Amino acid sequence: MNPAGVRVKRTLSNRIAEELRGDLGAGRWKAGDALPPVDELRRRFGAGEYAVRTALKRLRDEGLVSVKQGAGVTATGKGTWRWRGRVAFVAVGVPGSYYSQMLAHQMSTCLADAGWDFVFIALPSCPSKPLDLTLVRRHVEAGLDFAVCYCSEREIFDMFASAGVPYIVFDAGVKSDPHAKAVVSLDFGECFSEVAATLKSHGVKRLLEVDYDRSIDRSFKSQLLEAGISVHRLFGAWEKPGRWRVGEMREAGHRLVAKYFRDSHNRAHPPDAVLFDDDYFASGGIAALFEAGLRIPEDIGVVTWSNAGNELSFGFSLARIENDPIEHGRALSEYLLNLLDGRKAGLPRLFTRFIAGESL
Repeated sequence: MNPAGVRVKRTLSNRIAEELRGDLGAGRWKAGDALPPVDELRRRFGAGEYAVRTALKRLRDEGLVSVKQGAGVTATGKGTWRWRGRVAFVAVGVPGSYYSQMLAHQMSTCLADAGWDFVFIALPSCPSKPLDLTLVRRHVEAGLDFAVCYCSEREIFDMFASAGVPYIVFDAGVKSDPHAKAVVSLDFGECFSEVAATLKSHGVKRLLEVDYDRSIDRSFKSQLLEAGISVHRLFGAWEKPGRWRVGEMREAGHRLVAKYFRDSHNRAHPPDAVLFDDDYFASGGIAALFEAGLRIPEDIGVVTWSNAGNELSFGFSLARIENDPIEHGRALSEYLLNLLDGRKAGLPRLFTRFIAGESL
């Protein structure tokens, strides 16, 4: 068959054109690359000059090669490019977060540049309902060459493992998995040490952690306790699990902090500093601190988790525990491309940094 799907006679020139078309489609010659000279092609196919030139003319008519006097025959790149394979990025419970979207966008760009089709599968989670894996199953059935799991759900790991799809687990609180090619985690060590030291230098004795779903890191808590800082954790429950909307995040932060300071004891004995899980979350919580009559940083200090490129402005610089999804996406993509190409590579080091600001 020719590209138009019309059956053609199996002549020698057609066979030569078909094989060269396959070489072009496989990327043997990229746009601008010169094809071998006619004499070399004659020897390769055991054909005469007429048959080779007829095949090249057919490829020229299809737009796959360019024939110019003095320049020989060069590939145009038209209609020859194909994806090398498909890679899925599965995020559960955080599909709307800035970090996961920017991370996936950066990985998509890096992998596409290397010829890999990238699929972002976002799954909302709800504690009262089983996780719907229909979308993941459809992509597996359609064919996947690799997967990145930004989640901790074992049923997703098991699905990939049973289908023979290799995968890695990224930053999901999973320390090991018997079938995963690797488990990649963010490194908070140095960042947490800097936070604890900074809090101590500012005379913080009591820290209030305002969060949803995630408890404070044990090593970080140990460092705080060693620095003489006690930690009180204030948690809420999502009214709409699996959804991350800016307005709802702000309202949730405001609701938690406002409720905390409606207690007369808490108003009379406020913490020295507050650690917020998210900058949007902090925006509502900081408003509630102001409403409680507290000044920042004179009365109370503020530290918030944040992402590079998504910092909120409150008229002063926030002290931040900051992730950089673009930097992390590049490092994770480089590591993944090594795996996809069969090269050995050490686990990427993905760091979180502490940025001291005026809110402390």
